[in-house]
Amino acid sequence: MERRTRHETGFQYLFTLGIVVGVAIGLITTLFQINPFISDELLLSQNTDEDDSYELQKSLQMISENQIQPSSNLPGTLLKRAEEVLARMISAEVKILCLVMTNSTRKAAHHVKLTWGRHCNKLIFISDGNDESLPSADVGKEWHREGSWAKTNGALKYVWRKYREEFDWIIKTNDKNYVFVENLQEMLLPYTPDEPIFFGFRMNPILPQGYMSENAGLVMSKEVVMRLVNNAFDGKDKKCPQWNDNKHPDDIKMGICLAAVNAVAGDSRDWEGRNRFFPMDVATHAFVQPTKYKWFWTYTFWPAFIGMEGCADTPVSFHYIKPAVMYAIEYLAFTVRPFVVNHLEMNTPAPTPASANLNQTTPAVAGK
Repeated sequence: MERRTRHETGFQYLFTLGIVVGVAIGLITTLFQINPFISDELLLSQNTDEDDSYELQKSLQMISENQIQPSSNLPGTLLKRAEEVLARMISAEVKILCLVMTNSTRKAAHHVKLTWGRHCNKLIFISDGNDESLPSADVGKEWHREGSWAKTNGALKYVWRKYREEFDWIIKTNDKNYVFVENLQEMLLPYTPDEPIFFGFRMNPILPQGYMSENAGLVMSKEVVMRLVNNAFDGKDKKCPQWNDNKHPDDIKMGICLAAVNAVAGDSRDWEGRNRFFPMDVATHAFVQPTKYKWFWTYTFWPAFIGMEGCADTPVSFHYIKPAVMYAIEYLAFTVRPFVVNHLEMNTPAPTPASANLNQTTPAVAGK
């Protein structure tokens, strides 16, 4: 019964947003038909302490009753407000802990914190020392001795012990990833954290249900993390590779452990079958050639499309992202708003001063 309630809640958010935005667009269109030149006064409440959906509905009611002054910023501002409301609603419903693996010799972690990391509900860095500026945690001497698989074990045990009440899902990445956290939250809405399910870029060799590429990031429900920590790690399940196991890469080791605790590999593709998780950088996947990266075409679990046709418009993660590119993606994703694509602002010309001579053909010179 609880699972059904959470599923219904997720779909209810999307359904509600559709109604709200639909009404907003209708009202905006009508308003522009009446008066296409709108002033800068927009009576959308900025008080985030009050209920978001109530504030949005109140603003729409004010528009419908002609209680606001015309404003050229109305369409874009109202729709942006709707997006922000939905993002906060989903963020409260789908709490993501971003677990970022790094070390003291790499400085990319600081750029993760300033870009996509700020979108996480909780951001934890795992390093080879405690860095209060991030902050990061050192999960013990074992992984220094045994390697990255021991580091993964220690990291998951650490966040389960210290933060288990603060997340629904974990995405395990490293400081070379860029993650669209809001897209991940939206993707996870139909699922619940008590389901033993995990997501990522699915590879197919060795294991019956495959495993998730280490590069693209691994998303695990709270139930999966609990099972790994309590039932698999530290020799609790003999099928799960131990720290000093060198037979397989870490992502295959994790796949073996996940299978041992009966976790289910989820399908993270969008409804058109396009990938959301990517083990390489944006350019490689958007402009990839069939003859390059043969391992990709050989080991991918699902049939892969070539180039942008295979990339979902709601991607979750990319890998091999340099710090400068993190800022570029952050700007393009969260600041740039292409005309028509994201909002309905009119291309209103710049205001002409009342004293200007409309017949003047040469530019005015200051002081004359």
